[in-house]
Amino acid sequence: MAEVSLADLEEPDDALNLLFVPADPVQPIREVTVEDDRQQLAKAIGARCIEIVPTPIRGVVLVIDGDGPNPIKERVSDLFHPGPIYGDVLLACEVTLPDGGRDLASLRPEVNTVLTFLLGPTASDEAQA
Repeated sequence: MAEVSLADLEEPDDALNLLFVPADPVQPIREVTVEDDRQQLAKAIGARCIEIVPTPIRGVVLVIDGDGPNPIKERVSDLFHPGPIYGDVLLACEVTLPDGGRDLASLRPEVNTVLTFLLGPTASDEAQA
């Protein structure tokens, strides 16, 4: 995967375009926009605190409930994480900052396409069909 500069990923108003995967497998996966703030990310998945977990896909991370036991999100857990994941999940990109730190970024369209292929169609894909 080609390196992407931080300038290419800047978001207006600190908003992130992410993929929301609900714990309930009957509910559709959907694209969401969330403020780039830990409290807002936690609120988006119904958590008090979050944990950022790497996936086998370079540059893609899971934003998961840091507290634990809610329904296990098996369709994400099986593909991206060796252990169980509890509750709703956000998928995001992660970038390296000039100072060596890490930060979340919106999913790039090509990454979103791959994730949708792996996980199933999003609500907007189903509406267009």
